[in-house]
Amino acid sequence: MKHDNAPATDTQAPTQGDRATTFQPLENAPEAHNGATLLVEAYAILWAILFGWLLLMWRKQTALNRQIAQLERAVESARR
Repeated sequence: MKHDNAPATDTQAPTQGDRATTFQPLENAPEAHNGATLLVEAYAILWAILFGWLLLMWRKQTALNRQIAQLERAVESARR
């Protein structure tokens, strides 16, 4: 006895009716997001993270340059 909803076995090749071939959104779903909107949001988040990281590195480099200048002045005054 063959069932229409039975899963495909190794001997049967899956047919087009065995799986969904198109995207079917759920009706009355609580939330729906457009893929393009999600892509833009993801890129915006990545750019914000990159900008924050660059700002942090710039501040650290400025602090290091200030400390190096202070050490150079200390070495120069110790030589005199």
